[in-house]
Amino acid sequence: MITLAVLFISPLLSFAGEKGENSPAFYYTIKKGDTLWDLSQRFYNSSWEWPGLWSINQQLTNPHWLYPGNKIRIYLKDTLTQPSRPPKQPPIIVTPKILPTLYYPAMDGISFIRQHPIPSLGRVIKGEQDQVMITENELVYIEVTGSTPMEEGQKYLVFSTEPIFYSKGVTDGEDRIQGILHQIKSLVTVLENHGTYVKARVINNFRYTEAKDRVMAYEKKKPHVKIHPCSEDIQGRLIRSDDNDKLLGNNAIAFMNLGETSNIQKGQIYNVLKPHAPAGRSLKVTISPSIIGKIIVLHTEKRTSTVMVLSNRREISPHAFIGKADNISVFQSSHDM
Repeated sequence: MITLAVLFISPLLSFAGEKGENSPAFYYTIKKGDTLWDLSQRFYNSSWEWPGLWSINQQLTNPHWLYPGNKIRIYLKDTLTQPSRPPKQPPIIVTPKILPTLYYPAMDGISFIRQHPIPSLGRVIKGEQDQVMITENELVYIEVTGSTPMEEGQKYLVFSTEPIFYSKGVTDGEDRIQGILHQIKSLVTVLENHGTYVKARVINNFRYTEAKDRVMAYEKKKPHVKIHPCSEDIQGRLIRSDDNDKLLGNNAIAFMNLGETSNIQKGQIYNVLKPHAPAGRSLKVTISPSIIGKIIVLHTEKRTSTVMVLSNRREISPHAFIGKADNISVFQSSHDM
């Protein structure tokens, strides 16, 4: 049978084998609709021989792409050896997971609450024009009070401190813990160093700089905050707002009484809750609190976090309750806001 085939196609015979193949071969011209699967069935009595047929035709970069008019080599043997190259699979396109991002350009001016005050490098003496409130682009004199010198050309943060008290838990029976609010006032750059004092310029003003404000080292903070899912349910509470406002609206900055020790992370979003007071003593049903807004964590300390109000359905109290966005715990209704 093979002999007859050789005689019939003798004008196209080739005995120059490749990849160890030494059997006679001929070239077949691809026609519209041809596939390696069908050609394997046709010439080798088995569609499953197509990987071998592809292997001996190195010009085929993809076994699924056969173009009419192109030629492929057919060896005259009953079966083909296993391919020397693994069959190519269609490329798997992996779409990267893109996390939503919040852009907050004033990140360098974020205030925070820490258990102990940061050691101060210096103290503001006065503005060059003896003004009470020093603003952007104005000159300021700073007394060097720390052991680390303030170098010319370097940037520093001006801040003030204020002791505050807040409840560690969400019930009034919890012990109250003292914390120190570090409120960032401005960003300055040192122009002249005179040993015991420096002359600096305010290059970014978050609040008015005043005499007796302190100075700390500056570390640039990225303004982009990647949104992260909440890892677990929480029962938190706001301590106060940054500006000590009585009510909070959109974009207001506040502080929460949970931090890194409670697995709070920058970029997490939580719900602001309004508990329901019982309608009467006979009421035995506990009603879940209403969601009145959302906050996002901008900065974390060990036991506190700095947050921003993302949205609010009504004005938020600076002592509002905080819970996980998708798993809200029921707080005691006696703590109505």
